[in-house]
Amino acid sequence: MEAIILAGGLGKRLQHLLPQTPKPMAMVAGSPFLEYILQHLAALQFKRIILSVGYLAEQIQDHFQSSYLGVDIQYCYESVPLGTGGAISAALHHSSLEDAEIFILNGDSFLEFNPRIFTGNMIGKKADIILGLKKMTNPHRYGTVDLNSSNKIINFKEKRNIESGMINCGVYLIKRDLLNNYKLNKKYSFEKDFLEVYLNKLNAYGEIVNGYFIDIGVEEDFLQAQKDFAKRKPLIT
Repeated sequence: MEAIILAGGLGKRLQHLLPQTPKPMAMVAGSPFLEYILQHLAALQFKRIILSVGYLAEQIQDHFQSSYLGVDIQYCYESVPLGTGGAISAALHHSSLEDAEIFILNGDSFLEFNPRIFTGNMIGKKADIILGLKKMTNPHRYGTVDLNSSNKIINFKEKRNIESGMINCGVYLIKRDLLNNYKLNKKYSFEKDFLEVYLNKLNAYGEIVNGYFIDIGVEEDFLQAQKDFAKRKPLIT
C-alpha cells in the first residue's frame, strides 16, 4: 500500500509555540508528531509514503531520510504553497502506479484506521473516494458531513455550533486517476474546490472510524496530544 502525507503547511495558528518548526515536526510527548503517523502506517504494512513538503522541508527530510521503519520515503517539494489539492495532484506524479488506489493523510492529524476496510468498501461500493469520518460531540472546530443510509456522502456543512456530527478526519482513499477527470487549478483546496464543488459527480462514501483521533492544528488540541501520546504504547519499538 502507498500513501501521500500532506506535510507542507505553515501552521500559522501554532507558530508562537513552534518557531522555525514545520507543524508535522512539532514535538509531541518527546517525538515529532509525524513519527506517530509513520509508525502507524508502518504497523499497517504500508510500503511506500510520499511526503508532500514545503515550509522548512529540510527538517523533515533530514529526520526521515529515504526510509523509516522499513517504509520507502519519497518527497514532493512545493516551491510555492499549492493548497491541499495542488499538493495532492503534484504528489501523485511521484506515486508508483502499482495500485489502483492511494491513501492521502494530513500531516497534522492522527487517526487509527484499518486500511483494508477502506479498500474493501472502495471495491464493494464502486466508490471514487472513501473519507475517514468520526462522530464527535461539539464539533464546532470542524465542518460536518451528512450521509445517507448507505454511508454515501450527500452534503458538507460549514462549521457551526451543534451537539454532535460526523467530521472529516483527513484520511482519504482515492482512485489514483480520479483528479485527472476534472479541470483544476495548479493551486486549489482538495476539500473546498474539489470535494464540495464536485460532490454531485462523485461516488463518495464515508467510513466511520472508532479509533483514536487528534488534530494538532490549534493550541488546545496540541496540548491534549502531549498528554495522550505520553500514555500511548508505541506501535513499533
